Amino acid sequence: MTFQFDLDPHRELFRWGPLDGQLITLQFPVMGLLKNLTQTYGKQWWPDGALLSKQHRFIWMQDNAELLRHSWNAFEHFMLSNDARAAVRASYDAQVELLRYDAERAYVEGYAAYSDDALLHEFEQWVSRFQQFWAYAGLPELATWGAAADIERQLNESGLRGQQHSTALEALTAPEDTSFFQKAEVDLLTILSSNGPLETYRDRWYWIHNSYAGVHRCSIDEIQKEAQEFRTRGDLAAQLRLLETYVDRLREKKLAVQQQYALPDSLMHESRALGICIAWQDERKGESWRQFDVLFSFLREIERRFNVSVSHSVWMMPEEVIRTCRTGESLAEFITPRRDGFVLGA
Repeated sequence: MTFQFDLDPHRELFRWGPLDGQLITLQFPVMGLLKNLTQTYGKQWWPDGALLSKQHRFIWMQDNAELLRHSWNAFEHFMLSNDARAAVRASYDAQVELLRYDAERAYVEGYAAYSDDALLHEFEQWVSRFQQFWAYAGLPELATWGAAADIERQLNESGLRGQQHSTALEALTAPEDTSFFQKAEVDLLTILSSNGPLETYRDRWYWIHNSYAGVHRCSIDEIQKEAQEFRTRGDLAAQLRLLETYVDRLREKKLAVQQQYALPDSLMHESRALGICIAWQDERKGESWRQFDVLFSFLREIERRFNVSVSHSVWMMPEEVIRTCRTGESLAEFITPRRDGFVLGA
């Protein structure tokens, strides 16, 4: 299938990347945002874009003005209202609950006990669930650019300039929650402070070093090294307090900025909604890393059964992996060209 995408190089372009990755991991956001999100919410909320690959490096590109326009529409429609945002959140949480079951099964049991047909069926169903996850996760992610641009516009119109403008913008575009890396640090510091077992941390955060480029389950030895780094920094309780009060300090800074510059409540409401979107975007990233462990659990089992090597399957679409397993069709001739480069869109 040929993907046709018009991009005017004379206009300002939005670029995400470059980053290391593989086709099978990066196709999930592309298909989820351009296809599943559109099907779920009745129109194309995410603007056209394309994922460009060259020698294992990826960049996402699209028209910047179109991105900002679509972004503001999504923010205003889905994220600015508490009720509308809660409805998207409910759908997101329900999808995450399904995927968490997949993650636990992959981590604890694996798929060795499944028949060939059952394995491929489960893989197909998981792919569908993970792509649908992006339909809900994509809305807060899309909304961030338009909201940030609108907040900056309002600060400009308020007359703030120079350092005052920078301070206010930084405060008003801060997240409303800690990142998943910070949550992991809180968990590890809590365990270390109580002399708890490191296995508890491993079983919660085994996926934390995953990425679009591949997966790696944390070992106890690696966690011990991280623990030692915390110990060398000094007082564990003080480090824990600093992380636990991070969000409160951000909110206090927002309130101080509002009072200092007499910013309206409507702007602060918009700021809070944006902060929720930014934190949600980071949460989405963590859930994706967790699901990549599921993906590679399937791919390793498929390699063992069907002689489709992981080094090949990571450069295939999921439906191609399934078709290859069921029909014996070889896609080897396409793998080398795809490693060299391709363009992906929906």
